[in-house]
Amino acid sequence: MPKRILCLVLFSPLLALLAAGVLLDGWPARAQGAVTQGAPLSPRFKAWEASHEPRGVHGPAGGGREGGMRIRGYIPPPIDLSHVHGPIFTQGAGGLPYPPYFNLEATGMLTPVKDQGEYGTCWTFACMGSLESSMLKAGTGAFDLSEWHLAYYAYVPFNTSLLTSFTPGPTQYGDDPIFDQGGNDWMSTALLARGTGAVNEKDCPYQLGGYIAKPIPAGNLPNGKERVSVPLEDALYLFAVDAPTSESDLKYSLTHFGPAVISMDWEDPNFGETYSTYRDTTASAADLNHEVCIVGWNDHFEPCQFPADNRPATPGAWIVRNSWSRYWGNGGYFYLSYDSKVFDGTVFQGGPRTSHRVYQYDPLGWVNSIGLGSDSAVCANIFHAQDQDWITAVSFYTGAVDTMFEVDVRTGVTGGDPGSGVSATPAGLPPQMGTLLAPGYHIITLANPTTVAKGSDFSVLLRLTTPGYPYPIPVQESEPGYSDRSAVQQGRSFISADGATWQDLAPDCQGAVACVKAFAEKGD
Repeated sequence: MPKRILCLVLFSPLLALLAAGVLLDGWPARAQGAVTQGAPLSPRFKAWEASHEPRGVHGPAGGGREGGMRIRGYIPPPIDLSHVHGPIFTQGAGGLPYPPYFNLEATGMLTPVKDQGEYGTCWTFACMGSLESSMLKAGTGAFDLSEWHLAYYAYVPFNTSLLTSFTPGPTQYGDDPIFDQGGNDWMSTALLARGTGAVNEKDCPYQLGGYIAKPIPAGNLPNGKERVSVPLEDALYLFAVDAPTSESDLKYSLTHFGPAVISMDWEDPNFGETYSTYRDTTASAADLNHEVCIVGWNDHFEPCQFPADNRPATPGAWIVRNSWSRYWGNGGYFYLSYDSKVFDGTVFQGGPRTSHRVYQYDPLGWVNSIGLGSDSAVCANIFHAQDQDWITAVSFYTGAVDTMFEVDVRTGVTGGDPGSGVSATPAGLPPQMGTLLAPGYHIITLANPTTVAKGSDFSVLLRLTTPGYPYPIPVQESEPGYSDRSAVQQGRSFISADGATWQDLAPDCQGAVACVKAFAEKGD
């Protein structure tokens, strides 16, 4: 994973301020007295919440359900990132133009097309397709990862009560109570970030075939003992919709990282079977029902290849991989016009990290964001060391382009005060800091890893500055119908304006916990 692209170390002007002594107890001072504020929920989530009904996809999907229906595979997340606009990335050195044609399949950087079969699991196939490709591009090998495992543990607690599940909704006749619930990129991110996968397909194979009577036999379900094969390293959010920079950011992503997972509204009349084309210029965020992967582009794809009653004015189309088998479309692919409405644009990146333990309170991940009236705030989690561990990395989410972070780990924390104890940062040096170009989920390897003693408390302190966005702190919270099982952690998760005076999120923010994790290796 090319971290140099995503994380730029800051030297100026912030370090100049630090050198001038503007640091108070390791953190820049901020005014006190601000009231904690939560970001508005996504309008598309609120619309879905009001109906909470499966969205069928008919016709060219083929197979399975009565009437040829495929049950919805996408549900919107509560987090609203409609404020995110690019450009996120600058073009390659020298400003050279992108080639008119690019296809990850032609470069050998895609795994084979798969089939979601009877279930509304497109979101897991899109995620795993992106993750598998990232490993090929990184030269770390070819992986076939389990969509079945990811879909199952979205709605079934994983091994312990801490790793709880999302809220299953009501099902209609013929729906599977687990595998037809649907999902989204942030659910995938939460499950993988907490350590629930990704596992190999051979260890948890997808149950493809004829309609299976409920309940599914236990032998066809995951057992929780499957070994993690590809840990998640990053999930980058491009927000590819209605933004003039979407095309450049998507092309940058495809050439540097791999496929981009997009959400779309699949409606049969928009599909041209002759050349496997799709064009939809009217979809809204409330219409979304399907997830697929953009894997390339063709600037010269001619408008005449679209149906006569639905042609774009200019050439060009994205090459998109579906999860309806290689017998559908053009070997499992279709062409999506450049002027079509696409949403989200998430890129999943795997890595070789093999942590012994993950300290965390957010098994359901990023549900909303909070702030204290400005685009900068500090959050902290206090963890209880289960063993003598070596803390080597932390992770968190960012909600804006060019988010600045400062992170510090403190050992020997006492009295429920996350700012107490001893900093792992050497005396006289500022906290570790940097800028993360793309919004999303990120793991940061600590410049100063530290040992924590078994039975002691340690804390991770994190300041986030999200330019122009007044809700910098990502939180997991209980959202009805989505994350009802979010657990309250009294005296463990905090927010602050200055890193000195803390508010406990449990009583102050309806049971929210900061989305900050610590990754540990076994200590000596």
